[in-house]
Amino acid sequence: MLTQQLLKQNLMYDPDSGIFTWVIRPAHCIRIGDVAGYKNPEGYVKIGILGKIYSAHHLAFLYMNGSVPNGIVDHINRVRYDNRWVNLRVVTAKENSTNTSRAILVEHEGKMISLKMACEIYRVSYSMVKQRIQNYNCTPMEAILIPNKRGGNLNPFIKELQRYREGNL
Repeated sequence: MLTQQLLKQNLMYDPDSGIFTWVIRPAHCIRIGDVAGYKNPEGYVKIGILGKIYSAHHLAFLYMNGSVPNGIVDHINRVRYDNRWVNLRVVTAKENSTNTSRAILVEHEGKMISLKMACEIYRVSYSMVKQRIQNYNCTPMEAILIPNKRGGNLNPFIKELQRYREGNL
């Protein structure tokens, strides 16, 4: 049985990005610091550890809380590979069934809004954002905020995000 201690001996979880990285070399083709896991056809991140495959969102709870909850681990924004700690919550089966809409939600000014509405607010193409989410494994807001390669003005939020990531904020 996988424990929090065994998990932490093998993987490191970054709650801000939701990404697990290896702290050991479980195989010759894997290096320390490599991102762990793969995205399965349903869109969930799966990680093989000690001969068993686990869902990354369950491992996040084990890593942070010491146990996997009895309830269902739900992705608040409905993006199945977005395993940031702020995006995960425990719900009942009934609560989870109410969160089955195909709409992707993003946070904007403290409220959850649809991805389509966020694209309208930030004046970006919805289809381009959907494509970025699928192709680059980024969060919906990162997909919205990545500037177009054509150039043009970066909106102020993107500049703030870049400053934040560079540690200048």
